[in-house]
Amino acid sequence: MEKTVTIPAREHERLLSLERKVAQLQEQLAWCQRQIFGQKSERLIDNDSTPGLPGFEMPAPEPEPEAVQVSPHKRKGKRGKGSCTVQVPDDLPRVKVLIDVPETERILPDGTALVKIGEDRSEKLAFRPGEYYMKVFVRPKYAAPANAKLGVVQEPMPGSLIEGSKFDTSFMAHVVEEKFAFHMPLYRIEEKLATRDILVTRQTLCQLIRNCGERIIALVDLMYSLALAQGFLFTDDTPIKVQWKGKCREGRIWVYIGAGANAPPYHIYRFTMDRGHRHPIEHLKDFKGIFHADAFQAYEKLHAASDNDISWAACWAHARRKFENAQTQASLRDWVLQKMRYLFLFERVAWKSDDAKERLAIRRDHELSIVDEIYARLRLEVA
Repeated sequence: MEKTVTIPAREHERLLSLERKVAQLQEQLAWCQRQIFGQKSERLIDNDSTPGLPGFEMPAPEPEPEAVQVSPHKRKGKRGKGSCTVQVPDDLPRVKVLIDVPETERILPDGTALVKIGEDRSEKLAFRPGEYYMKVFVRPKYAAPANAKLGVVQEPMPGSLIEGSKFDTSFMAHVVEEKFAFHMPLYRIEEKLATRDILVTRQTLCQLIRNCGERIIALVDLMYSLALAQGFLFTDDTPIKVQWKGKCREGRIWVYIGAGANAPPYHIYRFTMDRGHRHPIEHLKDFKGIFHADAFQAYEKLHAASDNDISWAACWAHARRKFENAQTQASLRDWVLQKMRYLFLFERVAWKSDDAKERLAIRRDHELSIVDEIYARLRLEVA
């Protein structure tokens, strides 16, 4: 005969709490095991306190090297502020750009023609796809031999992003593209130029990029205002390492993407030294419309305090990760992932169309019911 044991309500609640805690810890353990032993890109797990697997113990740390006294020596003097170092081979192609005074301006009111007395030549390193060359700007100078008081007539140099630079705007754009579009470090750009016998120091390239950045701030601000004015915005942030007083800190780069219909999107980046809620709230203070983002709490605050001027469209891809990493309630997890797969497939079909009304119809007729079904199931599970 089975014996029935009655457990007090308080103890029963305590046991349920412990079971939930154990399930949560098991799920975290399984996630950590996948990060360490799962099929992922190569990564190094550095933890000196971990004893290691049997037979693969960590070697003993090497002793610190003894300090060695270095004899006094002289250091090379630093270059002056704003110095620019560039050397090019003699056989580098040169393209002549003539900037001449218009013929009508070379005739004095009395009909006397001005006489060419010389010219100024300015060389700038330029770039066109597959080739570096030198632009040689030739500006003839004219004067009236019989009347020196009239002075010299000469056309000014054409405008440039950095006035007086030894680099043409095309070369500046090429360096910026190499570094930021193709993630090429400056030392590699320096080495690539050296293979063409073009010697430009890394310090010069760094100063060039900095000067370019300072001079396009007005353009970036304009692009930012145009992106905010679209009424639809995507945003996300990513951590980066920032060297700070001899050690690295974690900074943040925030991206804001917005575009009008049938137009390339504006990509605006903002840098901060931390991930404080105040940053996205400040960045989006002038925005009104719908923004697509993850579940960062700052976006929840922004949505709650906006008086319906801003609507937060939470990211389904971020939500999917939580279910994909779940180890408990496998049946619920698989069901939700299957529904999300249908949702993403319909969305892919919607974006095959260039008609916004057709995309909206697909979402209302097919996707909305899937979303309602997911929410209804989850409410039953947490009830």
